[in-house]
Amino acid sequence: MIISEIFKGIFGDGGLAGEVVDVLKSTGVIKDPEMELRVRTAIQEAELKKGQQEIDLEKIYIDDRKSARDMNIVSLQQDDKFVKRFIYYYAAITTVATFSYIFFVTFWDIPKENLNTANTILGFMLGTFLATLINFFFGSSAGSMAKSKVLDILSKEK
Repeated sequence: MIISEIFKGIFGDGGLAGEVVDVLKSTGVIKDPEMELRVRTAIQEAELKKGQQEIDLEKIYIDDRKSARDMNIVSLQQDDKFVKRFIYYYAAITTVATFSYIFFVTFWDIPKENLNTANTILGFMLGTFLATLINFFFGSSAGSMAKSKVLDILSKEK
């Protein structure tokens, strides 16, 4: 399984469970092989459960994005031009407002008492408005695409 390969790459042949068991053995907490096996098994089961939970959460996130895109497809089939183009109007207005704000914050003098507020608004606009629009229209990062490929592989292994 890929998750176990990831842990093997990080923690060596024994994985996270092996590292924990080695530490517990060296400190004298684990004294017999039966206890070692129980601890190792419990940690490995927890690793697998956590990996499955992450996969389930990612599937929920992917389904949520898919439903938003499906809603957009339905709105494009409407006869009402405003409804059909709303997302594009919203994206254009948000983008123009963000770039205008960036321009004004960069080239105009801001009173010192308002500097923190201006920076907070700027960070919000860049981190939320533009990032969300880019993710909606163009998809998310290459890292997320790689994560989707891993999810596909893991779901096929079951």
